[in-house]
Amino acid sequence: MLNIIFVKGKKILFLSILAAVLINNDASASKRERDDNEGSEQLGSSKLIKTIEDKATDQEKLVYAQSLLATKTIDVRQKALNLLDELIEKGHEEAVQNKFTLAVELATFENNEDNAVAFRLLNELAAINHMEATYHLGNYYNLGGVVPFDINKALVFYEKAANKIPGASFEIGNIYLKSAQNHLLGTKNDIEVIKIIKAKYDKAYASFEKAAQGGHAEAFIKLGNMHREGMYQNEGVSRIRNTQLAAQFYLKAYDFNKLVVYEWLANNNNKSFMEDELPKMTEESRNKYATIIKEWYLKKANDREDFPPRFNFSNSSKK
Repeated sequence: MLNIIFVKGKKILFLSILAAVLINNDASASKRERDDNEGSEQLGSSKLIKTIEDKATDQEKLVYAQSLLATKTIDVRQKALNLLDELIEKGHEEAVQNKFTLAVELATFENNEDNAVAFRLLNELAAINHMEATYHLGNYYNLGGVVPFDINKALVFYEKAANKIPGASFEIGNIYLKSAQNHLLGTKNDIEVIKIIKAKYDKAYASFEKAAQGGHAEAFIKLGNMHREGMYQNEGVSRIRNTQLAAQFYLKAYDFNKLVVYEWLANNNNKSFMEDELPKMTEESRNKYATIIKEWYLKKANDREDFPPRFNFSNSSKK
């Protein structure tokens, strides 16, 4: 029975059953040898598949490739990738996304072969300026494993993707912040060394700012941390803390990802810091923090039934 697919009101004849035929043939080949009749039958199926593929529209080929991707069989998966690459050469955006989705799925597996395939696919996509793929390549070099750890290569890919992917800017900030902190160890207020460290802090801050502008919640946390710990000013060695500004960045993170702030509050030092800053906050900021802390305690209560609520929020009043 042939499957009929409708696209924008137009009937498209497409044999999705061919995917099942191809997958079945591939799987059974590894279990037993076929006799002459079975070989002839497989040859006939292959010819039928080839004939229809040659006459299929791009949309039909895309759906066919998507059907093939449902299997984990390597040969069938490669068949799907060949079809996707053919469509990508024609500028088919959905085919690009299908290939990227497969790469990300393979990258999550522990199997090194799958990760190697993912790395190859991401490189192919990065070559056609797919920014998410470019960002993920930076992660490969930043983490090491499939490829050797190489922070300089990671930076190259992150920099390429930074204008489109907030996560890339965030990772650039992390790299420069860590470098500055490592450089700081053992420094004895040498002016020239401090200038180098300040430049790294400035680069980290600018990168976190860029990520925050893209809605990256953790970047707001990092900006808050930098002001809380003290930023280098001008060309000198002094580090100026701005705890009020730090608190505002922490509150801002809530607007983009509540869970990030809840996780941050799980550190008692962070919660104590905010409570110390409350008297300096505007009424609006205090009310916002009250909402955040209320939600956090309620979430903790939901996550752990034995968690004792410290406050009764049902009858709270403004002060």
